[in-house]
Amino acid sequence: MDDQLSEADEKIYDVVVEKYYERNIAPMLKRIEGTEFQTIDEMLDAYYDVYNRYDAAAIRSGVFLDFLIDKGNLRQISDEDTLGKFIEAVWPACGKAIASFQGGQTKALGFIIGAVLKESGGRGNPDVIQRLVRAKLQ
Repeated sequence: MDDQLSEADEKIYDVVVEKYYERNIAPMLKRIEGTEFQTIDEMLDAYYDVYNRYDAAAIRSGVFLDFLIDKGNLRQISDEDTLGKFIEAVWPACGKAIASFQGGQTKALGFIIGAVLKESGGRGNPDVIQRLVRAKLQ
């Protein structure tokens, strides 16, 4: 038996994959885009994990989405007060980077932001962190 798909089978396969994406993955991406997961890969990993455990119809309806996000502790943190606490926690350890940044080395900002992201468990919103760190450095 030939392992290669015929051209007709390939077209059918492409249509099936496209329909599956449209019906199952695209609605979830629209619902959580930019707010719940740090990356699409993270979202897809979580989606497939749940898909393998629960009824596909319930998953497509979004019933398990909030449960999944909360259980996996995957919500992105954008709250300025919470992020401010993370910044305060790492600030003493970032003394050299702070001095470098104030001395004109703008790359040092990335080190500080990275330290805050690490402190937040990777869930801190990098844009908000950057804005707060820049404000603190002024």
